[in-house]
Amino acid sequence: MNGNVIVYDLDGTISKGDTMVAFTQFTHGKIRSTLIYALVSPLILLAYSSLISRHYVKEMVLKLHYRGFHKEDLLVLGKRFSEDFLPSLFYESIYSGIKSQIRDRNIIVILTASCDVWVEPWCRKNQIEFLGSRMEFVDGICTGKLSVKIAEVRKNIKF
Repeated sequence: MNGNVIVYDLDGTISKGDTMVAFTQFTHGKIRSTLIYALVSPLILLAYSSLISRHYVKEMVLKLHYRGFHKEDLLVLGKRFSEDFLPSLFYESIYSGIKSQIRDRNIIVILTASCDVWVEPWCRKNQIEFLGSRMEFVDGICTGKLSVKIAEVRKNIKF
């Protein structure tokens, strides 16, 4: 490939909102997912006030939704979400621009705090590189923690 490397953020740049919220609603339904977010809402407020880390809150949300899930089951849900729902969250003009950049033989990279489970299948299908958070699995079971954190990834990238 002779093209340029073009890096995009996902949430709020390509997508119209937070893909983690959309994925949790996809897997648990709007009512149950909203109840979980309501449970952690005091933590969300503390994170937005910079009194606790956003990473801590993200892991709490992931634990409450996915701890104990079998890896294969979660990956199937992530693939279904990425194929059936994720593209509907995208700004059409940006998405068509990305497709055009791929046709022009550029290397597209998604650098995101969103998790591999629901973003990486879409990236693979569209010949896009994924750099983002990774869900942690121990013995094939989701812990709800992140084994790779986007802050660690971003520290090692030189622009």
